Amino acid sequence: MRRVLLRLALVTLLAWPLGLGGCLGKGTVEPTRFYLLDSLPMPGSATSDAPSIGVGPVNLPEYIDRPQIVTRSPGNEIRLADFARWGAPLKDLVPRVLAENLAALLGTEKVAVFPWRTADAVDYQVVVDIIRFDADDAGNVVLSARWSVLRKGDKEALRSKRSEYSERAAAAGYDGLAGAESRALQNLSREIASVIQGEARKGEGR
Repeated sequence: MRRVLLRLALVTLLAWPLGLGGCLGKGTVEPTRFYLLDSLPMPGSATSDAPSIGVGPVNLPEYIDRPQIVTRSPGNEIRLADFARWGAPLKDLVPRVLAENLAALLGTEKVAVFPWRTADAVDYQVVVDIIRFDADDAGNVVLSARWSVLRKGDKEALRSKRSEYSERAAAAGYDGLAGAESRALQNLSREIASVIQGEARKGEGR
């Protein structure tokens, strides 16, 4: 399984795409910056008996599933940043970062992102519906999501919950917002990982 390591990155590209305004002067255009979400570092070695995990489907609301980074004003108006964009589609980025986080937290490399080949490929499946994932003008990030953990062969979820996390940007600008969104996603990953660890321990006692 090819693992995708996603690190917080800031890449400055000088481009002149059609439709972008923001000219700084004659012949110059404000550079567009692209951001990624940061995943937790993988420990030095994986545990051989760790469970296999399947992440997905992960559903995102349409208002954030776009190239531009989205912020929210106090009046619930959303704003799209013309010159601050995601380096990959969030519909791909979020589940892959979740998978990387769970791999690190559970000490396993046996993690797949939906869709995987067969139903027997994973011991536990994580399904996530993200309700809100954005920041306000003050740099406060909110992640709200409904999630479930299912065990292989079970029709009903072992655990279903709605969780909400808030993170404050540690730095000004969109790099700070991307860092805060990364930490919020890491917190969700920790809660999900704790459920899987608990269920795995129960299975060992059977």
